[in-house]
This record gives sequence, C-alpha cells and structure tokens, in this order.
Amino acid sequence: MNDAVEVYFLFISFGLIFSIPTFIVYALAYNAIVKSDKSNLTIKAILVALGILGVVVTFSLIKGTLIFKASIFYSIGLIIGSLFYNIRPKEIKEQTR
Repeated sequence: MNDAVEVYFLFISFGLIFSIPTFIVYALAYNAIVKSDKSNLTIKAILVALGILGVVVTFSLIKGTLIFKASIFYSIGLIIGSLFYNIRPKEIKEQTR
C-alpha cells in the first residue's frame, strides 16, 4: 500500500512539472486574446488548438508506446470540456461593446 501512495505522488509531481509550461502559455494567450474584438467562437477555437498543441508537445517529451493514444484522449477531453465554459464573463462582454 505504501508503494502505491509513493507512485501516486510521483505521478502527480511529474504531471504538475510537465503541465506548468503549457498552463503558463495558455494563461498568457487567454489574457491577450480575451481582450480582443474576436468572437467567442474564434477565441475558443484558438485556445482549444493551443491546448491540444500543449498536450501533444507535453506527451511527446515523455515518449512511450501509448503517447499517441493518450494525446488523442486528452485532446478529446479538452474539446468536450471547452464546450461547458464561457470565454468571457458578462462584465467583460459589456466592456468590449
């Protein structure tokens, strides 16, 4: 049981380390793009494409036999998850008009 906990924390640690650069790039892109006059659909498409690129690059760094499948599954999850979130809160929408 103790080994399982150690492996769990090892995976969590490496997952955080590998995902932080992608998160920083995504957050910077979000802050820059959301203030533009582009439509919500365009912004969401750009951010989803950037997220998928981040997933592929991150998994490519790890290497292994299941990297392609994992990239596809994570990308599908990212696309489905993006359908549930609004890009701009209501107060930002009113300020850009």
